[in-house]
Amino acid sequence: MISSAGAATPPASISLVDVLVARSREWADRPAIESSRLRLTHAELLARSARSAQELRLLGIEPRMNIGLALRDAAEGAVITLALWMLGAVPVPIDFRTRATEKTDLAAEFDLAAIIEDRVSGAASYRSILVDDAWGDLVARHNPRPLEPTDKTAPALISLTSGTTGNPLGIIIEHRAFLARLASNLQLGARRQQHARLLNVIPLSSSGARNHAF
Repeated sequence: MISSAGAATPPASISLVDVLVARSREWADRPAIESSRLRLTHAELLARSARSAQELRLLGIEPRMNIGLALRDAAEGAVITLALWMLGAVPVPIDFRTRATEKTDLAAEFDLAAIIEDRVSGAASYRSILVDDAWGDLVARHNPRPLEPTDKTAPALISLTSGTTGNPLGIIIEHRAFLARLASNLQLGARRQQHARLLNVIPLSSSGARNHAF
């Protein structure tokens, strides 16, 4: 139940990692993310994502794997999304309120190698990777240098429809197509004050929240 978005888009030769690494180096000391759990400059965002990527690789995450993301904290969700892009894996954002039985169905439907979450509700019959308050200390042992994706042809993400009238559909979004979706948001941001902030109160499982945040 996966369809393709942006079919006319040329084959991707760029990863969002390239863009975010360049921006993070240019704005190294500027605040990038502030939440109840994380306060990161752009340099710190890049470093935490790189460290998280290395830990996820040790846990068996490989290029082109579909990986569910069901995190309550959008800041950590952005970090892990960038980490998965560094690995060439494909994030599949899932509403954190989704029940364990529904996650099991999604894991089977969309061939999820694992679901990354900050709590496990009930007996999970899918592979769960826990990213909780101990995650920062766990990944701190790794090198903060960004990883260069070995495969830049993998999609940027699979965006799930709400499923209010049936089972969710998965829309494949390539990196170049995702960048095109961000274009209007980037132009909007350019007209705002240099140090303005975006207040996001919506989980990154929502495409609108992702577009605005990134």
